[in-house]
Amino acid sequence: LLVFIVLLNHYIACGWYWIGRNNFGGHVLCWVPEAFDDHDGGTWYRYTTSLHWSLTQFTPASMEVTPTNPIERTYSVCVLLFALVTFSSFVSIITGSVTQLQTIHSRKLHNQMLLRRYLSERRISAELVLRVCHFVQRQQKHMGGMERLRTKEDRVEALKMLPPSIIADIRFQAYGPTMLVHPVFYFLHAISEACVKQVCSKAVTEVSLSLSQELFAGCSEVTQMVYMMEGTVSYSFATSVTQPVFEGRIEKDQWACEAALWCKKLEIRAPFVAMRCCDILLLSASEFKKIGTRYPDVFMGLACYSERYIQSINEPDSEAGHNHWRFVGGNGYDTVRDLAHLAFNSDIQTGRSSGRRVSKGPSGRMSQVVPSLSGSSDDY
Repeated sequence: LLVFIVLLNHYIACGWYWIGRNNFGGHVLCWVPEAFDDHDGGTWYRYTTSLHWSLTQFTPASMEVTPTNPIERTYSVCVLLFALVTFSSFVSIITGSVTQLQTIHSRKLHNQMLLRRYLSERRISAELVLRVCHFVQRQQKHMGGMERLRTKEDRVEALKMLPPSIIADIRFQAYGPTMLVHPVFYFLHAISEACVKQVCSKAVTEVSLSLSQELFAGCSEVTQMVYMMEGTVSYSFATSVTQPVFEGRIEKDQWACEAALWCKKLEIRAPFVAMRCCDILLLSASEFKKIGTRYPDVFMGLACYSERYIQSINEPDSEAGHNHWRFVGGNGYDTVRDLAHLAFNSDIQTGRSSGRRVSKGPSGRMSQVVPSLSGSSDDY
């Protein structure tokens, strides 16, 4: 900003000296001969005098150089009007920025004071206080990264003026590409696009996590399927006292907790922890089931897939961690694709689809995730 002001005044000063030197209009008086003698100061002194005059037009200051003819007076008036608008804008921007910084700083200090008071009044141990303060400081340090994440729908006031039909179309186009990575929703879209649009509109919510924030609480019931849009979350727990910690990660375009859609109950042993800033879609199991029952074209396919899915995740594995993993991520991408193909292929072949040709499943492969959960395998 300072460089821009100096550069702007440089050009104004050059114009001011050029007008005074060339004597446009043949006037008897010009400011350059009046201000300088023939041997007065040299080029540098004349430039700094012109720059000084230019700067005084932007600030409440004065100097001995003044216009001496109509052309110089006109130029001076034009510069004053320009400076009036420009300088006021600069002052307003700087004042607003400083006020905003002060407000943010005072709010941070106030929150820290309340946190210390809360911990002190409840006689929290010094060790836990240090952990809390360390986590809060780290969160505040990385909060700037949250601004680079996707803008959430509830922050856009203009969207509240749109009718529900347009909102549904926006959500379908915003969430659909992520949802269709999963083979089940790929086939659902092929059979009934309206069903997937309803799911995106009514059953999907979007959340963001900053570094080290947790998704879900440990040893709690999960009622939502998780889609990773951006970022990475980790999940780790000890299968037993003698076994090492079982750890896995969920990265972009991967999913977890699919069993929540098909089981009556799904419990996790530890929270998902963000390893960096994350954007996540959460699919409500209860809303998804309600929507599925409204579309006969897809209901039987969902029921068949649910039965096959429950059977597949109940198959025992030699490693306890992998058994738990099946309850959160199910089988690998290829297995899920094959299960979906077997469940929905008959529906598509009997003509209940929308007329589009559907291949065996979307191309590509989803990397397996290795977090571990336990859940009950009651059918959808």
